[in-house]
Amino acid sequence: MSHRKPLARTELDILRRVMERWKQDFTGTSALELAGVFGVPHEEVIKTLEILANGDKIYLRRARLGQPMGFHEVKTGGEVTIKVPADWKMVDTFVAFPKRYVLEEIFAKEGKDYGVFTNRLHKGDSQIKHYYFAQDVLDNYLKYPDRYHIWDDVVGGTILAKDNYFFSLPQDKRDIETFAQIRYGKRRLKGGSVAVAAIAKDLSDLPYKQQQYWASFEIDTPQFIEEDEEFEKYWCESFEASFLDHEDPLQHIYETVRNINNLIQTKLFRNDSENPCLQYPVVNTNWAYQNAHKELFKLFSPDSLDKDVLLELLKNRLGVSEEKLKGNKRRYKGKWALFKMLVEETPGASFEPLKRCYDARVKDTHEISVPCLPESDLTQKFRGDCLQILETLKRLELHLKNILA
Repeated sequence: MSHRKPLARTELDILRRVMERWKQDFTGTSALELAGVFGVPHEEVIKTLEILANGDKIYLRRARLGQPMGFHEVKTGGEVTIKVPADWKMVDTFVAFPKRYVLEEIFAKEGKDYGVFTNRLHKGDSQIKHYYFAQDVLDNYLKYPDRYHIWDDVVGGTILAKDNYFFSLPQDKRDIETFAQIRYGKRRLKGGSVAVAAIAKDLSDLPYKQQQYWASFEIDTPQFIEEDEEFEKYWCESFEASFLDHEDPLQHIYETVRNINNLIQTKLFRNDSENPCLQYPVVNTNWAYQNAHKELFKLFSPDSLDKDVLLELLKNRLGVSEEKLKGNKRRYKGKWALFKMLVEETPGASFEPLKRCYDARVKDTHEISVPCLPESDLTQKFRGDCLQILETLKRLELHLKNILA
C-alpha cells in the first residue's frame, strides 16, 4: 500500500493559498502572485508548484502575464498616497488550480450548503461551465415585467431586477428574494425544443431559493443538434467579444412598423413603442402561444391603427373608390377592414399572418380550451408566424415607398 509523502512547509503554505483563492473567487492563482505574497523568487515558486502538480494536488496552465516594473507614488487627496506601476513587462508563468478531488474533500469536511450552483463551484466546476434548463424556467420572470428588466430574443437574453421592486421589499428580504442580473443563451435540442443555457458564475450569484428554483428545471443529459447558429452567436458575443446581428423577427417587426410611420411622416401604427409583455413563449402551451400573439396583435390592432391615415393612403395615394371603402353602408368601414384593404392592395403581401394574430386573440378570449400537450414546438411556431408577419410588413413598407416617391 503506497503513502503520499508529507508536504514540506513551503509547499503546504502555497497549496493553502491556492485553495483559499479558489474558495474566495473560484479562480486560479498565478506564480507571480504567489511570489509577491511569500516574498520568494518567481522561479522558486514555479518549482514548488511543479512538486505539488506531480503530487496530484494541483494542475498548472501556462500563461503570459504582466509584471509591474517599479512604482511611483500618486496622491489621491488628503493624506492618501497610492503606488502605481511605472511600467510593465510580460512574463511566462503558470496559473495553479486545485485538483477537483481535493476541493471535494474540503467541501465534504465543511458540511456547508452554499446553494445548488455555488456548491458546484466549491467542488471545482469552472465559472463558465454551462448548465441547461427547460425554457419554462424563464416564465417566472417574463410574467412580471413590473419587477424585472427583460431583454429576450432568439439568441438569448438578460434579466435584471428593477430598482423599484428591490426597494419595495423589506430590507431583510432584498438580497434573499432579488438578484442583480442573470444572462442566458438558447440552445436547440434534438427533437426541436430549446434549452436555456446559463453559466455557473451567474447561477451561483442567485439567492439560495432562486438557485433551487433554477435547479428544478435543469436538464441532466441534454442532447443538442449538431449545428446551432443562434447558440454560436451567443457564445461568440459572450466569450469572444463579438457583436453579431441576432436576426430577431420581433425586433425587425418593431423596426419596420417605425419605418412605415417615419416614411409617411405620421403614425399609422400608434403603438409602435416596445411592449415589455411581448416575448417569445417560454412555456410550450397553447395559452402561452395565444398570449404571445395577443401581445403582438397590439402593434397593429384597431386600437393602434389611425383611421384618418388609412383613408388618406387608400383614397388619395392608392385611388380606392368611395364605394369600396364604404361597402353597403353610408359610413366608412372599420379600421381593421381598411387595414386589410391596404395590405391586399400591396403587391405580394398576404393578410393571413396578420389575421392569425387576430384569430389567436379571439380564440383565447371566447373558447374554453382543454388541457393537452402540444404536438409541436410552439415557440418555433410563433417565431415562424413572426417571420411571415414581417414579410407582409416589409412588402407594405416597400409599396408605400414606391407610391410616395
